[in-house]
Amino acid sequence: MIPSNKQEKTIVFIDGNNWYHAVKAIGVSSSKINYQALARKLSLSSRKVVEIRYYVGKVSGLGRSRDQEKFLSIIKAQGVKVILGRVEKKWTLPENNPIQKKLQDFLSSSSHCITDSNALDTLRSIASQTTASYTEKRVDVNIAVDMVAKAMKNEFDVAYLLSADGDFVPAVEAVREMGKKVFAASPGRGHELNKAVNSFIPLPSEWFSEDVFLDSST
Repeated sequence: MIPSNKQEKTIVFIDGNNWYHAVKAIGVSSSKINYQALARKLSLSSRKVVEIRYYVGKVSGLGRSRDQEKFLSIIKAQGVKVILGRVEKKWTLPENNPIQKKLQDFLSSSSHCITDSNALDTLRSIASQTTASYTEKRVDVNIAVDMVAKAMKNEFDVAYLLSADGDFVPAVEAVREMGKKVFAASPGRGHELNKAVNSFIPLPSEWFSEDVFLDSST
């Protein structure tokens, strides 16, 4: 039991990819956020935020890598600790891609209805292409391991998990069994996570007022 006159130690764990897409979906740019201010607002300034940790897979490719490095430099300047996983490229055969499979089936049954030969050739080309997808590796695992390890070392009393990913349920349950509090916060829906955390904090677009954004003049 924490004495009432002592501030609870708080660590914010940010699931970078999940968070990026969740805030983007409500029209918020993750690079415009002041993460120290966001952490204070989440904790109602009643808890002592000892660390903010941002987890993301390291992208490749000149343009994408440059954009990511620029963003990470912005949040590092705010005192956010960045923990990198990796991004793995995976090739999917057309017969294993549901959309392409539907297109193949459509062309097999209805190609005679398409009179434009150039359009038909284009559709056949799309249906036969091997496509690339990208999957983050070691990101979710890093978050889960760090949450549990830091709870065991008593480095925090309260964890804020900025994610709506239900894969974190086992880690959250383990941390709570140690007597720690865990709150999840996201603009996204976290049905499974909601059942495991102390409370799930929905973050609609209006929650992101000027007090959680970087000063545009700096």
